[in-house]
Amino acid sequence: MSVGERSVEVLVIGAGCSGIGSSIRLRKAGVDDLVVLEKAGDLGGTWRGTPIPAAACDVPSALDS
Repeated sequence: MSVGERSVEVLVIGAGCSGIGSSIRLRKAGVDDLVVLEKAGDLGGTWRGTPIPAAACDVPSALDS
């Protein structure tokens, strides 16, 4: 896939919880020229496809046992 160059006011890299939350707040603050990039095929970051309550995380937790 070929993508042309384009200037944007804000570029958010990653569509995990922080990227999505930041994008929502930026839009509410009036930022209209916003692009979110995600390398995976879907949104969600670390939590994507992880069943709850046994949510996978990068850091081990005593609550997992």
